Amino acid sequence: MTTVWTDLDYTSVVDLEFELFRKVQNLGGEAACQREKRTFYIMRYSQLYSWTPAIVRSYYRDLQEAQAQGRNLFADKYAYMMEQTHPLKFSALKDRLPTPSAEAEQRIEEMCAIVVVWALEMKEKYPAFMRQGRKIRSAEDNFTETSIETYTRGELKTYSPETLALLHQYYKKCQAFKVNVQEQADTFMAKGYGYAALAEAEAKLVSAHDGS
Repeated sequence: MTTVWTDLDYTSVVDLEFELFRKVQNLGGEAACQREKRTFYIMRYSQLYSWTPAIVRSYYRDLQEAQAQGRNLFADKYAYMMEQTHPLKFSALKDRLPTPSAEAEQRIEEMCAIVVVWALEMKEKYPAFMRQGRKIRSAEDNFTETSIETYTRGELKTYSPETLALLHQYYKKCQAFKVNVQEQADTFMAKGYGYAALAEAEAKLVSAHDGS
């Protein structure tokens, strides 16, 4: 499942991500998902495959540079999400988190809005498949469930200005050409779970529901 470039391969990125993910300290101890390596790899490969190589290279540098500074961007991501899902707990963590610039915040919010639209398009097109994942909007968050919008915002806040600029430019271009990046990522995900395409995954999920 590895695509090799001249100076980097996806596996190097996901291996580092999983190492960081495993080190995240949760309030209730190790989460079950931290032991689900196959699921993690499928989901993270799917995201990376939906980006351009330039974005992935920049993101990989972010991970490496943060690690060299003693920071774990996965831990930071979940901390940023708590601003929406656990505001009181977030208040105890926010001082150790970098504060994105006004320009970065604007790009993040623009990308979150685009991601919500893509997710809503997916819900219309593949409702059974989308029911297997997160809710879409931050307004649907609760203490145990984090929406696509909140998750996206938390992750984007960990990116460097360079990675954000590249990803923002890419998302805007995809939006202009009516390319749904989430559909691309979810197509890779469906294939990772053995389906030929999203349509097949949708059909199997509908059939399983109708037969229950």
